Amino acid sequence: MKRIVKQVVFFVILAGLFCSCGSGGNNALLGVWNGKVSGIDVELAFFNDLGFLNIDGDVEASKYDYLAKEGILVTDLGNIPVSLNNNSLTVNFEGMTVVLVKDTKSKVAPNAIHGVWKGPRGWVLAFCNNKVYLIDDDGDADYGNFRFDRNNGSFRSRNYSYEIDFSVSGNTLTTSDDLEAVFTRAK
Repeated sequence: MKRIVKQVVFFVILAGLFCSCGSGGNNALLGVWNGKVSGIDVELAFFNDLGFLNIDGDVEASKYDYLAKEGILVTDLGNIPVSLNNNSLTVNFEGMTVVLVKDTKSKVAPNAIHGVWKGPRGWVLAFCNNKVYLIDDDGDADYGNFRFDRNNGSFRSRNYSYEIDFSVSGNTLTTSDDLEAVFTRAK
């Protein structure tokens, strides 16, 4: 039963929150949102035009477009009504309502690494609060908790077990260990 509920929740939130056509951008959704649906943990993280969906450890990523004035998230499945009230986001899709609360209590990622970093071959790293979200060169999404001190840090991703050390200097982030690459801060 949990698997069926998880699949329904996963589909509903993906359909409602992610699209391939959006501009996303600087909007009120930026940050991390948490909630539960039928006892299953749901987390959304929005960065620039990227959104990451984490349902009980399964992570997906995609672009999105949020039309704040209209209260609509534009998706490839159509326009999905949403209600944003301070730190509460309510998504309504095909008769199902999902309520998420913005995480304002977790430690904020240091300015030196906060935000989106683009690397070679489609790699993306996105740091927010105490987590790093990533998209690898196959387009697969993952996440992990990072450690950071004096321009150096590390993390291990939860699902694919990437072990990555990194250092940052200005708008350049250099990784080593499982991935040797140079990333540039996205604007």
